[in-house]
Amino acid sequence: MISGLAITLLGYSKLFGRIMSRIPQPVVMGMLGGILIKFGFNIFTALPDRPVMVIAMLVVFFALRRIGFRAPTVGALIAGMLIAAVTQDIHLEGFVPALAVPVFTAPTFSLAALLGLSLPLFALALTSQNAPGQAVLKAAGYEPPIDDALVVTGIASVLGAPFGGHGITLAAITAAIVTGPEAHPDKDNATRQRYRWGYVI
Repeated sequence: MISGLAITLLGYSKLFGRIMSRIPQPVVMGMLGGILIKFGFNIFTALPDRPVMVIAMLVVFFALRRIGFRAPTVGALIAGMLIAAVTQDIHLEGFVPALAVPVFTAPTFSLAALLGLSLPLFALALTSQNAPGQAVLKAAGYEPPIDDALVVTGIASVLGAPFGGHGITLAAITAAIVTGPEAHPDKDNATRQRYRWGYVI
């Protein structure tokens, strides 16, 4: 809650937008690269254990991208799930589908939690998601209202925290996926679709 409140106040102050406007975009994109590189390395880490699954997912991804399919990652995900099901890597013993019900947890405040939890979450949200997320959108030709986004996501984080909700941020990785030309060749139409379905935030 404290982290979300701090992000909301930062958005109201307009300070984050001014700071981001002074940071060279290649520096922020480098931050995003640091976030994404582990996902690239994990492909090769998983290759010795599950070569069929990894190769099949890569082939499906690049094949769908080649033919202009707008969501090649979805195709790769489905291919991976099918192979996992065939090789019996999916275990549903004892699984009972049910609707999730929010459970209220009364917050408790302490200096240790403030320094050990709120402060790291605040810094992590700004440096690993909001800053790279804005950079991705700007690199794609958009001018995102970053301070307004901080206010909205900060308030949402505060409201969701007592029910076990994680912090809401500009999703840098999701933004990188949905801002490419595969999402939609018309940027104006793509923007309407993204905000309609909430893909960016």
